[in-house]
Amino acid sequence: MLKISVITVSYNAAATIEQTILSVIRQGYPHIEYIVIDGGSTDGTVDIIRKYEDKIAYWVSEPDAGMYDALAKGFARATGDVCAYINADDFYQPHAFATVCQIFQDTGCQWLTGINAIYNTQGQIVHAKIPFRYRSAFIQKGFYNGYFLPFIQQESTFWRRSLMQYIDFSQFRQFKLTGDYYLWKCFSQHTELEIVSCILSGFRKRQGQLSEELSAYRRELKHFCPKAPNWMEKIEILFDRIQGGFPTYFNRDMICFDFQKESWGRRGKSS
Repeated sequence: MLKISVITVSYNAAATIEQTILSVIRQGYPHIEYIVIDGGSTDGTVDIIRKYEDKIAYWVSEPDAGMYDALAKGFARATGDVCAYINADDFYQPHAFATVCQIFQDTGCQWLTGINAIYNTQGQIVHAKIPFRYRSAFIQKGFYNGYFLPFIQQESTFWRRSLMQYIDFSQFRQFKLTGDYYLWKCFSQHTELEIVSCILSGFRKRQGQLSEELSAYRRELKHFCPKAPNWMEKIEILFDRIQGGFPTYFNRDMICFDFQKESWGRRGKSS
């Protein structure tokens, strides 16, 4: 069985981190390496982490230079076959890790993401949409920025640890908001992001959260993905957005569960 390494970074997250931790340690999957990097919280977060430290492979609470500096510390300690990270106010769906590791084994994929799901503040799923397609060329150009095309949902994304060799962590540590997209850009130069037809996690949306943060996110993204789409790319983006309304029809390579074979596979490929 594959081993999965999951990193959570936190800072003054006492109101939500317990749900995050429980969503990891209650997965029921036997090969989990859970790493928690706290930035020196003062609100009770550390007490909650200590409560579950027998289920955590490594944790530390110390000042850091920001979220992605903390994540870099966590990734440096990861030894699993598969990696992911979950923020301290989000959580995984039950059995997500067993599902993900089975998909990696059944299909040989290197990088995957699930159905885009949004939670409200009570943790209820209020929206879910199957992504249509993630083109590597468009990832590298920064087009999945929530304006041209939908975001890649970080909370639902998992990858083989071997892809981490392509990350410049000195650069990764410098990001304030777009470190996730930097990972995607690096990964997309070496493999395809594949879509799985199930909910693995989601993004917790709060009132007033998006407007200012989204503008700042796009500004930072332009620093390493500066080019706007040309007219041909705009046409391709338009077609992807139209076809995105019918993802199960148009996406023949989506990874789905085959009940006859009792395994995961790509819809358009038969053995």
